[in-house]
Amino acid sequence: MKKFSFISIIIILNLLLSSCADSITNIQSSATIQTSHKDIPEKDTYDINFEGTVFTFAILPDAYNDVYADESSNNKIDKNVAKSNKLLYDYYNCKIEAITASPATLFSDIAANDIKIDFLNYDLNTAYPYKNSFYDIKEFDIDLNDRVWDTELMEQVAINKKLYAAIRVYSKSRIESTSVLLFNENVRSSIPELEKIDFYDARDGGLWSLDYFLHIIKLIPESSDICTFASSMDDIARLFLSSGKIYSKIPYEKSEAHTNVINILSDIYSNESTHIVSKAQAQEMMENSEVLFILDNIRSLQNYTSKKIKFGVLPLPSYSQEYQYNKNYLEKDTLFIFALKTDRDISVISDFLTVYGEHSSQMQDASIYEYYAYVFTMDTESSQSILSSIKNTKFDEVYAYGLANAEARLNEYILSEEKDTELFENIFYKSLSEDITSALNKLKE
Repeated sequence: MKKFSFISIIIILNLLLSSCADSITNIQSSATIQTSHKDIPEKDTYDINFEGTVFTFAILPDAYNDVYADESSNNKIDKNVAKSNKLLYDYYNCKIEAITASPATLFSDIAANDIKIDFLNYDLNTAYPYKNSFYDIKEFDIDLNDRVWDTELMEQVAINKKLYAAIRVYSKSRIESTSVLLFNENVRSSIPELEKIDFYDARDGGLWSLDYFLHIIKLIPESSDICTFASSMDDIARLFLSSGKIYSKIPYEKSEAHTNVINILSDIYSNESTHIVSKAQAQEMMENSEVLFILDNIRSLQNYTSKKIKFGVLPLPSYSQEYQYNKNYLEKDTLFIFALKTDRDISVISDFLTVYGEHSSQMQDASIYEYYAYVFTMDTESSQSILSSIKNTKFDEVYAYGLANAEARLNEYILSEEKDTELFENIFYKSLSEDITSALNKLKE
């Protein structure tokens, strides 16, 4: 591709922190980006003319997406998605459209030549049964080492070393699907035992671990009617995964580290102030200042901010204070881009992904971190936790396909009053190895 430089399109981002407001100014010709990310380089454009080509993405019904948005949206990130898509039209004479379609209907219509689709914006579970219909991203003339594409994550979800799924570093979905631990500041300040504990000092000082989390929970007197941790059943596996002991090898062997994690989780969930509730109930309790901690994702933060809930954000705790994993868990609904095999020339698809990735990132990277970090949380300490959580995420490709038997065994043991540890570990690790083997074999089919 022939490439030439000119003055970049720049986003001037004004974050009015004192009033907790944000505004993104109109695109201007400027060589300065007013943002805390000083390492964003000046961009180029490409000598490409798609001659009015329409590139169509399929998105899931009743689900968000991060490839198409209406510029009239009140969400600033959505506005930037719409603006970056318009840039592609202005610079390269192409349009992006999106249709809502479930996979079964979509592939039936494609086979009947009723619709023409170029890309899917689906999660892995939904898309991978149709992987034989996708290009390997490595077939395209794309710089996968570019800061635009999250190649580490793409390689994690590869099948037989084929990169079917693409995702951008600044993908809205990748950011919003990051799990975090929220605490209600009103509840925290009402508990005398927590007055001298600074959660952020614990985070920065390498103390933020599962055993420290348990320590905080135990500080609450049993006579108190405060719920310290409202957890859904799914949260047990999230805490197990994010502690740093990722499901990875076959056969999966138990170790002292894994036993310690399971024992700490047992203590956390046996505490009387920990309540098992639905995700919706946990969110409602946070909104009503009825709970200290809940697990949620970054996507949900705007709900609490809009209701003026005073909350803080922490990464999920590590396995131990000696083993600071510093990675956060990505939800299973994280969206990727899949390029469908069509009669369109592969060089055209390659050119599109190049300019799409470059300019969508150009529009979003200068604002998306700032937006989530400051507008949703409205305090600097939580902002640092969000930035750290976003930048340090991991995605367990096996867990994405479900470890139903092992997870059920884990939940059953953690929540049981009478525990046979030896029997559990023998059954759990056997189930875990079987689930992993089944999931990996499914991917290779």
